[in-house]
Amino acid sequence: MANNNGQRRRGKPRIKDKVNHDTFPAILGRIMLDTNTPQEPPTDYIRSYTKVLCFLYIEKPAARKRVYHMFVSTDKDSEKDYDELRRAYQNRKDLKIANQLTENTLCARTLFERVRELFSDAKWNKQGNVFELDMTAETSVWALTRKINKMSAEEHEKLFNFIRFLCN
Repeated sequence: MANNNGQRRRGKPRIKDKVNHDTFPAILGRIMLDTNTPQEPPTDYIRSYTKVLCFLYIEKPAARKRVYHMFVSTDKDSEKDYDELRRAYQNRKDLKIANQLTENTLCARTLFERVRELFSDAKWNKQGNVFELDMTAETSVWALTRKINKMSAEEHEKLFNFIRFLCN
């Protein structure tokens, strides 16, 4: 690689992205999502709170189905978002709101995509944020919690291994 003077530069190439509060989520998204598509820039409001992946667990007793509404929120806004979702589902006679699950994660969007891959055989809505499963022991809220905790731990391990790779 040559510099402006035509001389060859030795050593590792310099990192073009400066890491700060504005660029860290985009860099982390590129690492975790393995993509170069730019993420939405964080605002001051979002920057001060951690993002979480949230699930509202709903049962369809007549159809013997479990429905999970999945969304990304922040620590501060998650309860408000849960309340809005409950209001949207509470008037439906065939649905019973059972529980909620909130997972703290490094990159909530990555975990969102991994959940979509894990439950690819489930029935999804058009927006890709609500999925429906049969009522079995493997699809209970506790089984889902274990699977998501395991995926979150894998994401942490992936990031730590990447950091170790950069430090060597």
